[in-house]
Amino acid sequence: MPYVPKELHWKIEDGKVKGGIQKIKLMNTTGRRQAFKMKSTDNDLHTVKPVYAFLNKDDVVDIELTRVDGGESKPDKIFLLFTPTAAETDTEAEQLFDKKASDYDHYMIPIVIDS
Repeated sequence: MPYVPKELHWKIEDGKVKGGIQKIKLMNTTGRRQAFKMKSTDNDLHTVKPVYAFLNKDDVVDIELTRVDGGESKPDKIFLLFTPTAAETDTEAEQLFDKKASDYDHYMIPIVIDS
């Protein structure tokens, strides 16, 4: 499942990391319905919407990442986990992610702090 951008950049202004909102565009080109889950290495600094969702064949979704102002300038990551759904009747994406993160197909999206 391709996505853009491949990394997220936040700027430092007046010595502090400037927060805000960025979007990740996720495209389902797998030919089948997928469930996805978003994870962050620091949930105090980053929130993601939606965390869990389904993406039908050929659908595109914008995932919103919000970073709070300030906080430590450190190399964080966002993880995008995805798995094919067993049935079209699956309605709770969260229930499909009950194993370790490494058990799923996934991407790692670096968060870069630019000075």
